[in-house]
Amino acid sequence: MSSISSSLTLKDRFTSILNKGVNSVDRMLKKMNSIDKMSDGVDMSRPFKSVPTKVDSGTKRVENFTKKTKEAVNAANQVKSSWGGVGSVIKTAMAAFGAKKIIDITDDMTSAKARLKLMNDGNQSDADLQAKIMESAQRSRAGYLDTASAIAKLGLNAGSAFASNDETIAFMEQANKLFVIGGASAQEQRNAMTQLTQAMAAGALRGEELNSILDAGPGIARAIEKYMGISEGSIKSVAEQGLVTADVVKNALFSAAKDTNEKFESMPKTYGQVWTQIKNKAISAFDGIMTRINGFLNSDTGTAIVNGILNGINIVASGVSWLMDRIESVGNTIKNNWSKIQPIIEIA
Repeated sequence: MSSISSSLTLKDRFTSILNKGVNSVDRMLKKMNSIDKMSDGVDMSRPFKSVPTKVDSGTKRVENFTKKTKEAVNAANQVKSSWGGVGSVIKTAMAAFGAKKIIDITDDMTSAKARLKLMNDGNQSDADLQAKIMESAQRSRAGYLDTASAIAKLGLNAGSAFASNDETIAFMEQANKLFVIGGASAQEQRNAMTQLTQAMAAGALRGEELNSILDAGPGIARAIEKYMGISEGSIKSVAEQGLVTADVVKNALFSAAKDTNEKFESMPKTYGQVWTQIKNKAISAFDGIMTRINGFLNSDTGTAIVNGILNGINIVASGVSWLMDRIESVGNTIKNNWSKIQPIIEIA
């Protein structure tokens, strides 16, 4: 019995120890289950969820930068290609003008400015007056220098026919537009403008001036006839009586301005007219340089250089004259002593 009791006692102690171990394991399992449940509520990917967005944003920025870079490269290539064409045009323009042409334009600009200064009514500065004429010439597709010259002549010789410089400019703009409508070439327009300014200065349109207007600007004649209330084609007989006065011509063009402007705007630009506008722009852009050139020529330094050139020409001319004298002297010596020289040459 004692052995059985001892055995049970031993077994019971072992069970107690085993139960403690089981209980410990059970507690551990419960903790693990609790941790597992807690882990279910934890989003392990949350710290990384913003990463794709940031990566995508970065990628888009890189792609956008690459796109912009390509666009910039393409734009640069287009600019390079376009500038090549522009450069060619500039070279062509420079060749078309030429050095002599630039000098002539500089002289014409200087003369035009001087005349415009004299006819300025004081309602604007000289620069503003020139700018108004340039804008008018561009609007009417006429040459600036021709327009400025005509306006200056009108202001100086027929100033009493116009209330202000603005009215003179407006009158010439209407005339220029009627020349375009009439299909006049640049040279025909230039000649007709001269005849028109002469007629306005004389106080009446008639004779040669009227014939020139009828050829280059028939619209001017039609406007006058309409204003005077006479039949079309009868202007010559009326002009011979001296009835087509400067006031009549001015008022006729202004009264027809609305119709003239509408017809003018419907006229397509010709290559010659576009080229004229380009030359006007070039004259405007280089006006400052041309003014400086003229100022330099009229300065003490410029005068000294010109005098130096003139003196140099005199020196060269004197040298050439001296050389010709020596040549003639040698020639005369040979001629006078030919009988003595000839035997020597034959022996040689």
